[in-house]
Order: sequence, then structure tokens, then C-alpha cells
Amino acid sequence: MADETTREKNQAAAARQKAVREERMHEERSGHFAGLTKRNREYLFKIEKELTAQGYPAEKRTAAIEQMKNELQQRQREGMTAAKLYGPVKQHAQEIIAGPKKEPQPQKFWEAALDNGLIMFMMFCIMYALIEAFGGKKAVGTNGGILTIVIISVISGCGLGYFYQMMTPVNGKRPKIKWVRTILLLVVLMAVWMVAYGFVAQIGGPLNTTMPWFVYVILGVLGWGARYVLKNYFHLNFGRAFGRN
Repeated sequence: MADETTREKNQAAAARQKAVREERMHEERSGHFAGLTKRNREYLFKIEKELTAQGYPAEKRTAAIEQMKNELQQRQREGMTAAKLYGPVKQHAQEIIAGPKKEPQPQKFWEAALDNGLIMFMMFCIMYALIEAFGGKKAVGTNGGILTIVIISVISGCGLGYFYQMMTPVNGKRPKIKWVRTILLLVVLMAVWMVAYGFVAQIGGPLNTTMPWFVYVILGVLGWGARYVLKNYFHLNFGRAFGRN
């Protein structure tokens, strides 16, 4: 009983000492945060306390708080508060600890071409599978083989890759492209695609004959698998096909 009472007294004394230390630090920091509004000072106190509790290194913590203080001194003149600028304390503390987000690297042309080409390959396989499943082999035509799909997918991938390279933001800013130039480029790409398709359709042989619908499905699945492996295991910069981020 006596031990329990002593333990409670020690815990209460420790809590009071902690409160005194925090109050003293609060007073000391008030001078350092002079020029900020009361709300903004309180926000910085809480951020500093949270970073300390998370074990964030003192040197980095001081630098982060100092940067926030300087920014707030400028932004509060515009009526901006720390809570609006940075969000909830715990959330922003985690963002500071995690560090700045890495900006995604733009796709290289060959990556964009391969990415879009594989997606076009899957789309053509799905299209041919559906057409044959519901319309029969005559609906697909006599030249709906693997050769047609591969060649048209390569041409489509290169064309779309070039187009999206032109549209990719540089340093966070989208390039200034005139609408007339963009429309002309799309027309040219479409013309090249139609000419290529007409040429490939003239090629015969076993590689360019109509296949059963389930073969197209298998090829589409293989195309999806190839893209998945290249993206997740070979870490190619995929994921921005058709303008997606």
C-alpha cells in the first residue's frame, strides 16, 4: 500500500516537472516566435512537441521549425493561418519526418511507346475476341492475325508515345502547344495508322490469318502480364499511358 502511494506521488511529481519544463520551453520559444500570431505560435509549439515525441533529430527539427516560422511570417499577412497552410499537426509532423515527396520522372520516348503499345495490343486483342465471339470469323476478316495486331500496336504505341511526350509537363509546366498543331498531328497519326493497317491487311500467311476468339483472349492476357512484369519487376516507368499520372 505504501509502495503504491509512493509510486503515485512520484508519477504526480514527474508530471508536474514535465509541465513546468513545457511551460518554460513555451515561454522561451515565445520570444523566438515573436511576430507570429498566437494561433501560429501555438501550432509551431505543437509541431515541435510532436516531432520531439517522434524522436525526430534535433538539428532537422530546428531547421524545419525555422523554415515554417519564416514562411508564416510572410503568409500570415495575407490572413493565412498555420492550420490552413500545413493541415493537422500530426499529419504535417509525419510529412516532415517522411521528407519531401519525390516528383515522378517523365517517361522516356521508348518507355512511352512500349507502354502505349502494350495497351493498344491488349485493346486490339479484346476487340477481335468480341467481334469474333459475336459476329464470327467473317466479321473479323481474313487478316486478323498476330502479325496485324503486333504491327499496328507498334505503330500506335510510337505515335501515341510521341504525342504524349509533347504534352508532358516540364518542371511542372505544360508545354505551350497550339491547337492547330495538335489537331494536325492527330490527323497525321490517324492517316499513318490507316495506311499501315491497309498495308498490313494485304499480308497473308499463317501469322496473319483469323484466329479463334479464345486465342485473342490469351494474347491479351499475355500482353497484360508482360506490362505488369516490366512495370513491377523491371521497374520501367509505366503508368502514364493515355495521359494518366
